[in-house]
Amino acid sequence: MTTQELIEKCASGDAQAFDVLVRTYQTKIINIAYGMLQNKEDAYDVAQEVFIKIYRNIGAFTGKASLDTWIHRITVNASLDVLRKNGRRVQTVPLMTEKDDAQVELPIVDESAAPEKLALASERRREILAAIGKLQEKYRTVLVLREFEDMDYEQIASTLNISVGTVKSRLSRAREKLRNFLEK
Repeated sequence: MTTQELIEKCASGDAQAFDVLVRTYQTKIINIAYGMLQNKEDAYDVAQEVFIKIYRNIGAFTGKASLDTWIHRITVNASLDVLRKNGRRVQTVPLMTEKDDAQVELPIVDESAAPEKLALASERRREILAAIGKLQEKYRTVLVLREFEDMDYEQIASTLNISVGTVKSRLSRAREKLRNFLEK
């Protein structure tokens, strides 16, 4: 099914088509929201809100931008709304999570490494995520879209409705600020 067919079926209320859309985009939406909010529960809440907005507004999708760009923009806006509503900036990302009322360590991707290397890598990852959380929203947003979502400059510019030059400068500043945070 083409993207246009998917959009048309979703707009006409086809539940199976909407399920395809959800399965296609849910991981990307959660990753963008998590990258911006650095809170798993908030990211899932944003994802639900995004899909509600998509469901209600898919009929109004004009196709001026790609469906990916439209969905990314909705996700970024919903994440920014949560940050503004809560009046907070992301502080840190815990390495532990609760499962069945017990603290459980989050899984580490490379389990073949020595425990010392795993501990250092885990600590470094936490430091990087905490530093990202300290960035201003405009810098954090372009960094998350570029590094976590692997979007190119044009996609980011289209998603955020800014110029490619602005994307490049914000990304450069974000990386510089991130470097400064990590050197401290």
